[in-house]
Amino acid sequence: MKLKNKIFALLALMGLSAPVLTSCSDEPDSEYLYSFTGEMMSDYLKNRSQYSDFTTIVQRAGMMDLLSSYGTYTCFAPTNEAVAAYLQKHNKASIDDLSEAECDTIARTHLASTIYSTYDLNNGFTNMNRRYIKAETVSDDNNNSVIELNSQAIINYATQNDSVENGIVQPISQMLESDTRMVNELIKINPRLSLYYLALQRTGIDKVLQKFQDENYEQDEYQYRYKSGSEPTETAIAPPEKRYGFTAFMVPNDVLLAKGYIQTDPASNAEQALRELYQLAKSIYDVTFPNDKDKDGTSFDQLDNPINPLYRFMAYHILPRSVEEPSFLTVRNDAGIYTDIMNPTEWYETMLPYTMMKVEKYTVDLSGLGTTAVKNNHYLNRRFDKWNSIEGAHVDYNVENGLTNNSLNGYYFYIDDIVAFNEQTRDVVDNVRMRVDMSALFPEMMTNGHRMNGDYTIHQQDKYINNNPAVGDNYYYPAGYLTGVTMRGQGYFVYRHPRCGYWSYNGDEMITQGNFDVSFRIPPVPVAGMYQVRLGYAAMAGIRTICQFYFGTDTVPDYPVGAPVDMDVQMNNAQLLGTDFEVKYSSGSSDYSGYKAVRDQAYNDDGTVKDEDAAAVLTRDQKVLKNKGFYRGAYGCGCGTYSDSKTSHADEVRSKFTHFAAIANTFRIVITQQYMEPGKYYYVRIRKATKEKRGNDECMLDYIEVVPKSVYGVSDGEQREDDL
Repeated sequence: MKLKNKIFALLALMGLSAPVLTSCSDEPDSEYLYSFTGEMMSDYLKNRSQYSDFTTIVQRAGMMDLLSSYGTYTCFAPTNEAVAAYLQKHNKASIDDLSEAECDTIARTHLASTIYSTYDLNNGFTNMNRRYIKAETVSDDNNNSVIELNSQAIINYATQNDSVENGIVQPISQMLESDTRMVNELIKINPRLSLYYLALQRTGIDKVLQKFQDENYEQDEYQYRYKSGSEPTETAIAPPEKRYGFTAFMVPNDVLLAKGYIQTDPASNAEQALRELYQLAKSIYDVTFPNDKDKDGTSFDQLDNPINPLYRFMAYHILPRSVEEPSFLTVRNDAGIYTDIMNPTEWYETMLPYTMMKVEKYTVDLSGLGTTAVKNNHYLNRRFDKWNSIEGAHVDYNVENGLTNNSLNGYYFYIDDIVAFNEQTRDVVDNVRMRVDMSALFPEMMTNGHRMNGDYTIHQQDKYINNNPAVGDNYYYPAGYLTGVTMRGQGYFVYRHPRCGYWSYNGDEMITQGNFDVSFRIPPVPVAGMYQVRLGYAAMAGIRTICQFYFGTDTVPDYPVGAPVDMDVQMNNAQLLGTDFEVKYSSGSSDYSGYKAVRDQAYNDDGTVKDEDAAAVLTRDQKVLKNKGFYRGAYGCGCGTYSDSKTSHADEVRSKFTHFAAIANTFRIVITQQYMEPGKYYYVRIRKATKEKRGNDECMLDYIEVVPKSVYGVSDGEQREDDL
């Protein structure tokens, strides 16, 4: 049976017929639950002799029951001939020579928890083994346009997109294999990166890049059942494993030569080229860290010292986290971001302690002057606006044929310029509001595939209750799992996977429940000065509790900041804006009501002021809230909802996207305003501040902002803090 109406009906019924998932939604009514009757994916494999060897592998992996259940799966099914070629390549006489662990790896390599038609595969996919599979369109021997996976296997044109009741089967010509080497080993074999690899080797950083898994970590099998908001009961599990990962941004030899960073070709004299790279690093980091200039440990003979300029240079090029796919350098699918008014942006700490790297996906020109950036590509340390023209280093996701940049413990990517924690990065790029989603704050959540896991368009609260793995997992984190987090008390620190209707940045959120007492590390600051530390969250009347914030350099700060915060209180409460929450503006015979309407009148599409009086209304609104220690939610972020959610016809469902600034529940609180210094870590502690039972005894944490005074202290004119 071919794809077409059946698969689209399946997607519609599973993904769109249930009610919207905001923090106050319900389970779908039973009358809207639907199941097909017919051939399941397990039946498809068993009923076709050409896949009998792969079927045996899946059975030995213990995954046939999964493929017999309802869900949304894709199976990239290799023929018996493809399995035989794989066995011969690996010197195995038959599938009986495969271990159960090898069968598990093979099965998961060829399965995905999402339906992928050939139309959907232009950007590749992540399989059940949590490895990215690259997809490219090529021509087969009959000049048909077909999909090639990992430069290894072709999806058969005649039998592609073969649908079953719980997904789709894509027959392939060869077995898929993922590289099992570590990221440093893949860099080593790339001749274009010989100088950067030599630098990694001589600094000793290459040994750090061998790290892969915490063998001492054991999953707690306890499942935490809880309610959040007014949702039905959900389940959170402890992470099944704790992996370590890396993302390395590497400058090829030819780029270093072309830009004049080095004069000697590493292929002819690697040692001299390394000395020149050291001198480049010294010219940067002697300025950034003047107190360390010429100290013991900074000479060319001491490259493995953490204060050595070349060590710092290479460490800044590496993030101690991995991404599942190249496009996930920023949030998956730009979820929850108005890409026509704001570029998706992430801030990550690098392997150089106390430094951050900005990763920006270019979707809109914020300068009004034109840019050389390529749409939907990623850039490092870019700041291109009305006042700055820093394009940053362009990230190239691909490497040459015959090479791979997708390792067992991370990725490396080519970049077209060096990146460094230099004066420009410190004083210009980093001199902005730094917004970090809670799920991006902790490297482990990205490396282990927790962040944005699951299909957020499937409106079901719990995969365990609904028996649908595609929905995704919620996780609770045991003490010691997350970097910079200290757990005290008897509470839980829970990550709730994304749902497109949630009042949450990117659709996901973290909550603390019970008698909670949690401390976490925030992003370090680049220079000394006054900063605001803000928390974005969604208030919910009768649901959240009262909490007290603490702040300081201790891992568990004991200095309280501000009064206890009642997370029940929404922005239209009299304590905040009251009836003034609905911003109003009149001009001549025209009346504008609501934040979006007034803002549309105030600003042009490029962000320039169109109506000064309307803009002044928004400025006053910001000042009133600022004086109370609050800000509206980010206008550049939002959440999706669905109207007429009870319909069973996808084409009758109308979606909309709502700016956080226009929602009374979604806003930011100033946790503290403090003098902060570089070279230090600061921590926020949040503790339940009442003995009374309040709703779900819950505090919600969505995102953190670290904002310099140069941004929050300017309240008038064009440079006042934007509302994005």
